[in-house]
Amino acid sequence: MLKKLRKLLISFLLLWIVANHSKLAADDLIDSATFTDSQTSSSNSAFNSLSFLQDRVSAQVTTRYLQDSNVFLRNYETEASILNESVLLGVKGGGLPDEPGLSYKLLYGGNYFYSMTDDFEYESPADHSFLSGFELRGAFTTLRLDANIEEQGGYSRSEPFAEGISSTFGEARNLGYQRKSLGLGVSRELNSSELGLRLSLDQYEYNVGNLITRSYEREKFAADLSWFYDPVFLAKTRIGIGLTAGKEEINQSVLGSQTFIAPSVRFRWSYSPKTAFAGWFGFDERFRDSDDFSETTPVYGLKGLWTAPTDTQFTIDITKQVYPSVYEIDDNVATKKFSVGARQAFDGGIEIGLRYFYEFSDYQPTQNAGALRSRTEDLQSLRLSLGKSLNLGTFDDAQVAIFYNQLVNESTKDYYDFERNQYGIQLKLSL
Repeated sequence: MLKKLRKLLISFLLLWIVANHSKLAADDLIDSATFTDSQTSSSNSAFNSLSFLQDRVSAQVTTRYLQDSNVFLRNYETEASILNESVLLGVKGGGLPDEPGLSYKLLYGGNYFYSMTDDFEYESPADHSFLSGFELRGAFTTLRLDANIEEQGGYSRSEPFAEGISSTFGEARNLGYQRKSLGLGVSRELNSSELGLRLSLDQYEYNVGNLITRSYEREKFAADLSWFYDPVFLAKTRIGIGLTAGKEEINQSVLGSQTFIAPSVRFRWSYSPKTAFAGWFGFDERFRDSDDFSETTPVYGLKGLWTAPTDTQFTIDITKQVYPSVYEIDDNVATKKFSVGARQAFDGGIEIGLRYFYEFSDYQPTQNAGALRSRTEDLQSLRLSLGKSLNLGTFDDAQVAIFYNQLVNESTKDYYDFERNQYGIQLKLSL
C-alpha cells in the first residue's frame, strides 16, 4: 500500500526551518504536521514555517568560514578548514491569509560545503531542498497541500546552524538521507471550535556511511484527526484532543511494518505576537501483524516563545517521540529532547545568541533475539554567537557574526561516542 501511495509524491524541496523570532502564534508551533511527520521537532507545514518569506520574492545568502573537528564521527583526529555557502530563494503569492482565496509559497534551499584541507573531502558536498505550500481558503474551510523533497549529507553538519526553535530529531541528525513527503490537510471552523484532518506520506532513503554499512528505506503513512475548542473561561487559549494513526516500515527489516495509534490532549495559547506556547501529551501504541509485539510509550511536547520587556527573546522546545531505528534495524527508539535558546539585541546593531539542547535516546529491541543491541545515547549541544548588523545599502538586511558550536555524544556503546567542535565567522545578506 505504501509503495502505491509513494507514486503520488510531488517533487518540491525543503531546507531547515528559519523561524521569525518577533512574530509568532501558537498555531505556528504545533499543527497536525507535528504529529504525522516523524523525526522533526516542530511543524513542517509550509504555511506555518516559512516565515523567511516576508515579501513576494525573498533571497538570503550566508557565507561561513569555520574550523571543524571530527567531521567524520569515527575519525577522532580529523580537523578541517571548511567554507560553507547557504542559499535561500523564495517566492509567495495569492491573497491575504485572513481572506478567502488561493495562496502559495515556494522555497529553494542550498547548502554547499568546500574543504580547504588537502587530506579531507566531503563524500556528499551539497544539500538541496525544495519546500512548497498551497492553501485554498473558503469562508469556514481551508485546504492545504505541502510537497517537499530534501537531500541531506548527514554527519550533523547542517543542524547546528539552524537558527529557529526547530531542528532535526534523533537519528535523522547524523545520517545522510533523501526524503520525499506529501501532506494534505483540511480544517473547518465550527462554532467556538475547529476540526482538522491531515494525511501525510513520507519516504526516506538513508545513505551508506560511517554509521551504517548498507542503504535503508523507511516509509510512513499517517493520518491525524484533531478538534480544538475555545473555552470561555480561558482567553486566547484553545484546548483540544487528537488521534494519530498509521503504518511505518523499514523495508530491509524482516519483521515487517509497525502499526501505531497515538491519542493526545493538546493546547495552544497565543498571548500576544511575542508570546505563544503550545503543547501536547499522550501515548504511542505500536504493534505488528507478523508477531505478538506490542509497545506503549508516553509521548509529549511543549514549544514556546517569550519576549521579555528588555526585548530578550527566549525559546523552548521539549519533545518525546518514538520511531523505528535505522542504526539498530530491529529496535525502536524513544528520544527525549530539551532545548532552550535566548537572543538579546543591543544598541548599535549588536546581538548575542545562545542555544543549548540535550537529547536522550533509549534503544529497545522489538524482539527477544535483539536484546544485545539495547543501548542509550546522551547528546548535548551548545551554540554561542555574537553578531553585528551592517548597513550595506542595497541589502534589506546584513549581518556579520562569530560563532561556536559544540556537539557531544556519550553512548553505552563506545562506537557511537563523539565530540565535535566548530568555530568560525559568517556573513549573512538578505534581499
